[in-house]
Amino acid sequence: MRSLIETETARLAALNCTAQQLIEFRSLLEDEARVACSNPQTLTSLDFSFHLSIAIASGNLVYPLIINSFKASTPT
Repeated sequence: MRSLIETETARLAALNCTAQQLIEFRSLLEDEARVACSNPQTLTSLDFSFHLSIAIASGNLVYPLIINSFKASTPT
């Protein structure tokens, strides 16, 4: 399910994203490239932010909600 949704969100984001969103995508990818693999929590957080940003850029209001449903909750 995730593969289907992310493929569609990427397609729609490519058609609908703004210049500012492109800058945000690049920034997130650059941040991921700088984070050491020994810090999986930070990598996971950055990766989630990237996928959520793509879903938002898709212009479909439901896709960000679906992507957010994959976010792990942190224990309190």
